[in-house]
Amino acid sequence: MKMPDRDDRLWVPIPDTDRRYWVSTAGDVWSALTGRVLRPYTNSKGYLVVDLHLDRDRRRALVHHVVLEAYVGPRPAGMEACHRDDDKTDNRALTLRWDSREANRAEKVARRSHCPHGHPVDQGRRCATCKRLNMRAIRARRTITEGIAS
Repeated sequence: MKMPDRDDRLWVPIPDTDRRYWVSTAGDVWSALTGRVLRPYTNSKGYLVVDLHLDRDRRRALVHHVVLEAYVGPRPAGMEACHRDDDKTDNRALTLRWDSREANRAEKVARRSHCPHGHPVDQGRRCATCKRLNMRAIRARRTITEGIAS
């Protein structure tokens, strides 16, 4: 069975699969058992997953973990897989890295241009609109509480 030859993608075997499964730089997973590229599905957290069948056992593998293990190496202690572009479905080798949870979160905040409510943030990555709305709500609660206490 021949591996797909598309767009100059480099294919390497996935570690610990006895060369039964291969992964491309684009994040595609190919099975030597079926001769096909596996169709990933999305888990409850939005990450792509494939099922690898190894000696009567099924191993669910996160595609971004498989790509990193194949192209970068095993996960270092205390590290997690990070997407440079925050797109959980973009599993190209060049958009992934092993990094600490703290560094991953700091990078997300640094790239952020809007708060979770869609308001633009300032240079300090704070949302003036949310702050103003929160202050109004606090003042309103104080007014109600003071009115009850009187």
